Amino acid sequence: MVSREQIKSLLRGSIDLHLHASPDRFARRQSLREVARDAAESGMLAIVVKNQDTLSSTLGSLVEEIVPGVKIFGGLVLNRAVGGFNPYAVEIAAKLGAKVIWMPSIDSAWTIEKFKRDPDKVSIYGSRVNKADSFNGLTIYEEGLQGTSVRREVIEIVEIIVANNLVLDTSHLSPQETMSLINLSKKMGAKRIMCSHINNPVIGATIPLMKRYAEEGVYLSYSLTPCMPGRAGQQPAEIAKMIREVGIDYATIGTDFGKEDNPPPVEGMYMTIAHLLANGFNETEIRRISKHNPALLLGLEVD
Repeated sequence: MVSREQIKSLLRGSIDLHLHASPDRFARRQSLREVARDAAESGMLAIVVKNQDTLSSTLGSLVEEIVPGVKIFGGLVLNRAVGGFNPYAVEIAAKLGAKVIWMPSIDSAWTIEKFKRDPDKVSIYGSRVNKADSFNGLTIYEEGLQGTSVRREVIEIVEIIVANNLVLDTSHLSPQETMSLINLSKKMGAKRIMCSHINNPVIGATIPLMKRYAEEGVYLSYSLTPCMPGRAGQQPAEIAKMIREVGIDYATIGTDFGKEDNPPPVEGMYMTIAHLLANGFNETEIRRISKHNPALLLGLEVD
């Protein structure tokens, strides 16, 4: 029997590697100050805030001063608002405290392609894809989404990430792009690579592919968001099966909560831990997934 006290105990010291909060151009459930307050009161070690359009680390630093007791990290998503694959923007972000550099998300060519092909499966992106817009999305390849040659700007961005020991997140790249970027980045010396919400249908990763990523030392972040009403119809047991089959060595949690119609992010962590317990994961395994692995990725010391 899973108890509230057991879940609360496991929530203490945990890290959410992916959440959203206002200010943001999309409606969010809470402000970053409110999320930080909840995380500090729950005893969480750290949170990572993602904004689709602007640098989030500066706001994170400010809120961390206002709400002590939890570490707040942020970074930059390489969407259209910052010029896409913009090495200069990444260089400045590194100087302004960015911890994570995300590849394109809602503006990726893969997201747009997935929505146009299967709008029901990834319906949440419908409001963000303008069918009348001539913009076809951002891809790391010179030749387009089915290409093979990685753009020079992407290589420059990886160089900056490596030089500053930042986390490279593959975000919404296609499986082919993700594998290309992992191989390239590792050759260039990248030590911190993550695949966000790897279980989200928009990513399109199979369990064998997840295993390949993990074999390369890439951290896989699992999110409960596809299980929420109006999303992909995924079941928590499916996520548990993925983690069990792929292994926990590189498994992490990034709730991707914060959207207006989802519970608050810290509640998302509580729910995720509860579902892991209900699906047979023991406390040692959950601490590995929710605390130790993400701390290693972020360069934090944990007991």
